[in-house]
Formats: sequence, structure tokens, C-alpha cells
Amino acid sequence: MENPWKRLQLRLLTSIVLGTSVFALIAAILAFQLGFDRAIRNGRASLEGLITAVEKTAAIGAYTADTVVLQEIVDGLARDPNSLYVEIRSTEGGILASRQLGAGREPDWSDTANYVERTLVSPFHRSESVGSLRIMANRELLQAQAKREATTLAAMMIVQTLLVAFLVYLLAARFVSRPIVNLAQNLRGMKPGTSQRIKRLPRHDADEIGTLVDGANALLEANEIALLRERELRADVEAMQAQYRKIFNASSAGIFVLAADGRMINCNPTVLRIAGMSETEPDRFKGMDLVGE
Repeated sequence: MENPWKRLQLRLLTSIVLGTSVFALIAAILAFQLGFDRAIRNGRASLEGLITAVEKTAAIGAYTADTVVLQEIVDGLARDPNSLYVEIRSTEGGILASRQLGAGREPDWSDTANYVERTLVSPFHRSESVGSLRIMANRELLQAQAKREATTLAAMMIVQTLLVAFLVYLLAARFVSRPIVNLAQNLRGMKPGTSQRIKRLPRHDADEIGTLVDGANALLEANEIALLRERELRADVEAMQAQYRKIFNASSAGIFVLAADGRMINCNPTVLRIAGMSETEPDRFKGMDLVGE
């Protein structure tokens, strides 16, 4: 039974699947990491945009110490789902307005990656600071969104890679492996010495498959010529043997063939007549030790 793993198309498909699977896995990991980092950056950029939108109003409120306006700004910023905690501080460090996390919870400002901060400058003197605005990012929400986006990107990368691999296999099978498999099957079905030839398709007239078909046909033609020549030579030899046998049997001279040890292995009828034996007794005469005799 033929081993299926020896088939060219199966090995080609297996190689493409294994190669693209490894590539797709590596690409998916990189795409996930890149997508995750990009989603986190986009989340921070969104918070930066919120600060930019209210920066001037907050600066005026901090300059005038208008806590009502500042609290409205803080409450508005806190409505954004990416915001976990918002506060506006004075230059002395006091909190002018804030949105609390909840009872017993305090914001952690130790990691600068968790929040964005903007210095509020005086509306009249650009070099004078009147306070600062901080927004702590909802890290869990940003990470969850980032994972969703990164997972989607990685899945799309895997699907794209597999589709490209499938397309490569179809093209390779159509233009390379399938013609070679067909050529091998045609060669297997050819009878040596016949005028059978492999048909070359028009689309392979100028490519390597066409060259391979021409080479195979040339070998088939050479094999046919060699077999015909061998048959002719065999017929000539048989004719010569028949002629020599006729001469051998019709000769009036006694002709016999001795082995190296002196024993006769063949003779013509004349030898039998000389020895006084009938033509029905050649076997008794053949093998006789003439040297000893």
C-alpha cells in the first residue's frame, strides 16, 4: 500500500500549513502586543483630549477659586468611562475640587502610567501657575478594551495569514505540484517501446513544466528507438544463428565442440555417422570423454 505521506501535494500542503501556523502564531502575539499598547495609548490620548477641552475654563476657575465651576468641570470629566478619579489642586497643593473613588479609597499617584496631569496657567500671565488638573485612568477598563481590540487584531492577522497560505497552496498546486503529479502518473502508465507520449498543455509551452514534459518525451522516444534497435539486432542474431546451424548440420566434415576438460558438448550429424551412431543417439555420444578415450 502506497504511503500517502510520499505524495507531493500532501507534503506541500503539510509544509505550508505548518509554516504558516508558526508564522501566524508569532504574528498574532506581536499583533496582540502592538494592539494592546496602541489601545492604552489611545486611552491616555483620550484623557489628554478631555483635559485640553476644559483646560482654559479650569484655569479661570482655579485663578478665581470658584469651587462651583471647578466641581462642575470635575463632575463632567468623571462621566467619561475612561476616568476613574479627577481632581483639581491649587499651587499650594490643596484640593479645590475632586471626584472621590469611594469610601476608604485613595488614588494611587505612584505610577505615572495610571494618570495624566496638566499644569493650569494663569489666564493673564502665561508663566504663572494657578494649579493642576489630574485624571486617573480607569486602568481595568482600558486594559479590557485593549485586550478586546488586540484580540480582534490578532484574530484578523491569523485569518489573513491562513487565507494567504491557502491561496499560495492553490496556486502552487495548480501550477507546480499538480502538473508534476499528472506527469508522474502518465509516465507510470506508459508502455516501454511504444509511441505513447505525454501531452503538453498549451499553458506550459514556455515554462519549466513544459520543459520537463519535453524532456520526458525525449526519454520515451530514445527508449522506443533503443528497444526497436534491440529487436532488430535480436532478429539479426537469430537469423545468423539459424544460418550457421544449417551450415553446421549440412557440412560433410565432422564438426564437434569440446569442453575445456575434453568432453564433447555438441556435434553435427557427420560426426555421428563417423562414430557409427544414429541421429537418435546423440545424447549418448555427447559428454563422452574423448581425451580419455
